[in-house]
Amino acid sequence: MSRSSFLPTLLVALTPLGMFSGGCADNRLAPDREAEFAALLTKGQAYMERRKPQQALPALRQAQRIRPDSPELLTTLAKAYSQLGQTRAALDVLEQAHALRPKDPTILHNLAVAALDEGNLDQAEAMLLEVTTRPEFDNQANAWHNLAIVHRKRNNPQKMVEALESALRADPSHLLSHRSLAAFHEQSGRFELERPHLEKIVALDPDNIEILERLGQNLLQQGLAEQARPIFKRLIQRDPNHPAAQRAHARLLEIEQP
Repeated sequence: MSRSSFLPTLLVALTPLGMFSGGCADNRLAPDREAEFAALLTKGQAYMERRKPQQALPALRQAQRIRPDSPELLTTLAKAYSQLGQTRAALDVLEQAHALRPKDPTILHNLAVAALDEGNLDQAEAMLLEVTTRPEFDNQANAWHNLAIVHRKRNNPQKMVEALESALRADPSHLLSHRSLAAFHEQSGRFELERPHLEKIVALDPDNIEILERLGQNLLQQGLAEQARPIFKRLIQRDPNHPAAQRAHARLLEIEQP
């Protein structure tokens, strides 16, 4: 199974200005400059929605020169830097956004992820733990999943699993946490613990050929060949030309002609 499930999650949704105290000062611009700033920010965000951070950067940097104290701009800019692998730059602009709006839990979470990307595990852990205590943050599962990444990097599997289980208590349908727990249990050879997570992923993402194949293999590893048979048949029906379908054919032959 792919280990890409253990990538940090950088959020970009911002809380409306004024909902939390401690926001930036009201530095009003002339109407034409305000309109120019808004147009550049919108242009940058449109590129980011299309996952084109390189094209987004010029517009976002121009907007930053007009208004360097916009948390919304800084967070969007951080996402662009992050997608381009410029983790130090992402951390720098998120620190600015956090200074402008210190009580916004989404910015705090993004800053924690940027610190994690930079390898600042103590800073990331402290911020993520704070985020998990903030009920106004509406994506607690991501915070717990990112905390699990901190524990994995520290080679603390027990705390990693506890954090992933907390993520699933916050959101039982959190795919990243199911994938991470499935991968951990597979590596540990505890296939009976891996199976429920694979089944949940298949229920949430029925077209995922990789997980269907792994579920079939999991059942075979537990000696449940008859239960594996319909999984392999389902995989073949999904995409007969996929390499996994060819492997499924071989598995079915092994089941039917041991």
